[in-house]
Amino acid sequence: MKRSWLGMLFLMLSACTLAPEEPLLVQDVTHVAPSLYLNHEDRPSMPLATGLEDIGVCYQIFVISFADSNHDGYGDLNGITAKLDYLADLNVQCLWLTPINPSPSYHKYDVTDYFDVDPVFGTLADFDRLIAEARQRGIVILMDLVINHTSKQHPWFVAHPEYYRLVSPNHPDYNMRNHWHRHQSLMYYAYFWDQMPELNLDHPEVRALTFEIAAFWLARGVGGFRLDAVRHLFDTLEYPVRTNTLRQNILFLKAFNEAVKTINPSAIVLAEVWSEAAAVARYLPGVDSAFNFDLATAILTTVRDSSDSVSTNVVGTFLAIQALYDNEDTAYHDSIFLTNHDVDRVINAIGGSDEKAKLAASILFTLPGVSWIYYGEELGMHGVRSAGVQTDAERRQPMPWQDRYQVAAVDGYRLEPANQLLAPGNAVHQHYQQASALKLDPVIRLGTLQAVTKTQRHFLAYTLTLEDTTYLVVHNLSVRAQPLRLDVPAQVITTLNGGWQDADGWVLAPYASVLFNVNTTDIALPFD
Repeated sequence: MKRSWLGMLFLMLSACTLAPEEPLLVQDVTHVAPSLYLNHEDRPSMPLATGLEDIGVCYQIFVISFADSNHDGYGDLNGITAKLDYLADLNVQCLWLTPINPSPSYHKYDVTDYFDVDPVFGTLADFDRLIAEARQRGIVILMDLVINHTSKQHPWFVAHPEYYRLVSPNHPDYNMRNHWHRHQSLMYYAYFWDQMPELNLDHPEVRALTFEIAAFWLARGVGGFRLDAVRHLFDTLEYPVRTNTLRQNILFLKAFNEAVKTINPSAIVLAEVWSEAAAVARYLPGVDSAFNFDLATAILTTVRDSSDSVSTNVVGTFLAIQALYDNEDTAYHDSIFLTNHDVDRVINAIGGSDEKAKLAASILFTLPGVSWIYYGEELGMHGVRSAGVQTDAERRQPMPWQDRYQVAAVDGYRLEPANQLLAPGNAVHQHYQQASALKLDPVIRLGTLQAVTKTQRHFLAYTLTLEDTTYLVVHNLSVRAQPLRLDVPAQVITTLNGGWQDADGWVLAPYASVLFNVNTTDIALPFD
């Protein structure tokens, strides 16, 4: 077993822009502020982020699906390295790599060795090169760290059964209704699949090992971790009845985060808490950020229905979640996203419209926090899990590069016909390049969001304020062009997807957005 002084250290730690004076009148501002650097050759080097406050855009890569450098049909680390300039052109500042450790499955969420790279993806030397090349472009690498469970094929399951929750059948202290599986004369807990037995994080050696694993990868230069399934670290049915598993989860996360920060104070600990916002909020004291699932649902529903109704109100949802989060931890950074590898893709969720996909992106990149892109989303990729299918591979199809880095298939699924027509440089991709550049602006990234007092029914509108600068953001949810009448002086910053001025004011194209620099948050958008 690989040990390090860093791991032992972890074991010890576990114990213990100014507002304008005059409004700017512009006749046609469709291209006033395109993406700052649409060509990576013109893009200056970005400084490496020293924390989430410096990061506006992150990108999730499902590694086996992304880019194939050696033509074996599978995505790999060298393929990602080859596409770093593509990612930099999307203004990406951090990458989340789904698990890269050795594993018998295609998705790699069942790990057999936490201290190596799966040979399908390459070598540790390939990983070191990816880290170095990403750093040169100001991109931080986040590893997906799966410490809730291992593969049943992990040597620990035989050599160290005490690392798992193994108990006698019908033990009176345990509720064994679901997710318990027989191993010889004992029962073990596996919430997701019987081939993924859950680690016993109550065991001091297991806790020390999780810290040691983190230390190993931090020493290789990773910028932090996405922790998978943190609600299940101490699962309700896994531990004796009446165990306060929520408290145990939070205590473990605090210890893990403290240990990580001891090695790298700017390292990021990001949590997947797939639940409603009230539950997510409870975990924030133990992590730096968590994915905002409720907000994702609100954005997609609003765009799909072309209506910011009471039930899907994006601003109302955002502010309600913010209040919940602030009550638990005012130092959090929100991680906002549209979809990921476990759900249907954006284009399917909103009804198949590229124009609506652009609108969803415009909303994503004009809300405070870190905005996440799921690979291929920026091209308008399709992917939906078919009824009766027992795999999510359809949501994880190969990235349609249409070049020598094309992955052949993922778990037997090749590109569906709709995705075969896609390629970098299409209209959705260009929109993502333009919209993502907005997150370089600290007012958008870190600003305080407030609702606009009254909006026309076709508009989603809000202000963002940082110090003495306030932006007004307006999105047209309608399939038709809509007039926009402002009651305050305003300087246009940019439009997304079309907008212009006429004699009476502004007109927003269908599914278009506009950002203004204004000098007040007291704004009304009157009905026509």
